[in-house]
Amino acid sequence: MAIGVKINGTKATEGFLVTPAGKTSFPATIALDGATKTTTATLRVHSATAQVALSPASITGKQTATLTAKTQSGKKNDITLTVEVGGKVVATIPFTAVSNPRIRFMGRYQARFATDNDFYNDPRGTDQGWNFALDGEPDFVPAKNNVPLKRNQPVGRVIRFHDPVTLRSHVAPIGVFVTSIEGDTATGIVECSAGDPVIDAHGGDVAAIGRSLAWSGYLSTTGVYGDRAGGWVDEADALRPSGERGRRRCAAETAWLDLWRRDGVPVHLFRLAAIYGPGRSALDQIKAGTAQRVDKPDQVFSRIHVENIASALEASMARPNPGAIYNLCDDDPAPPATVIAFACTLLGVSPPPLVPFEQANLSPMARSFYDDNKRVANSRIKRELGVRLRYPSYSAGLRALAEAEAENDETPPS
Repeated sequence: MAIGVKINGTKATEGFLVTPAGKTSFPATIALDGATKTTTATLRVHSATAQVALSPASITGKQTATLTAKTQSGKKNDITLTVEVGGKVVATIPFTAVSNPRIRFMGRYQARFATDNDFYNDPRGTDQGWNFALDGEPDFVPAKNNVPLKRNQPVGRVIRFHDPVTLRSHVAPIGVFVTSIEGDTATGIVECSAGDPVIDAHGGDVAAIGRSLAWSGYLSTTGVYGDRAGGWVDEADALRPSGERGRRRCAAETAWLDLWRRDGVPVHLFRLAAIYGPGRSALDQIKAGTAQRVDKPDQVFSRIHVENIASALEASMARPNPGAIYNLCDDDPAPPATVIAFACTLLGVSPPPLVPFEQANLSPMARSFYDDNKRVANSRIKRELGVRLRYPSYSAGLRALAEAEAENDETPPS
């Protein structure tokens, strides 16, 4: 089993730290995920600007360490925690140290204004006077001075996030979800977002119907594996996303799997390679005059035809296995320049000249894809789901697309 990291008890691929408020510090608890009782890990922390303290530097099994920020980060994710087992790095987690954290949330909750000065736990009230309360709060708010006359007046209000519970029998439960944490760094405001807005907005709704579902799936990305210098990865490998999008997808995967573990939602994860299909392929780029043969030595990408995606999802629905994770890609990882050249051959045109990666005209997003270099294995969909890829390689997929387009061009209008 791959070894990961838990931050304050939750499996994570990214975290934030809160700088001290006065003399009060806010240490984050670091633990291993997937480790045996005898697994010993060495922890190392590096920060370009923030002052952070890690203790201890080695943990075994279920032992924990603490990571504490003393000053702000200079920018987002400029703190790195690495976990080494047997001299090999098994996990790398970026952190951001912020001050003045603000919680952004959405959801439903109830408020009650009543003409009584009883503790608001009394559903009726008998005495005259004004009282304010959020339904579901525990009853430690004082009977007096509990009306928030000023915006920043602390009155002990409590909202329970990600845990719809009712603390009073005469009201409905609270259902509120954190969407992001915002805080200040030395160079500006940063936001630590949740991975999937669907979970933020409707996680409670999905959980409520979860056990009545036969199947549910979340389409993620092979970007969660990060860069492997051209090496192979499969579903058992640790997640090491190299960019913000990959980290958010990791967070989304964790949130969806939590719905399965906690609420019985039959979640299946599918990590998709680069998608192509009708109207979205190297053939279309060549016809549009936008194709480039980017030359980055040893760079490869895995790909997946959209019809292969559909067949894999159908196979999973026929053989549900909640909690399962599948890579969706073909059998033939290849350099992007090779794919463009093959598409040109199919169209009978000369390929564009090779362009060094540093000189290529790429958008920031397109350029970011070249940060990762890996070959993705797909044996699990074949072994467990019996999937037979209709297009097992980019060449088979592109040839079928070219033939279909040629037939459409030759078909006379009706």
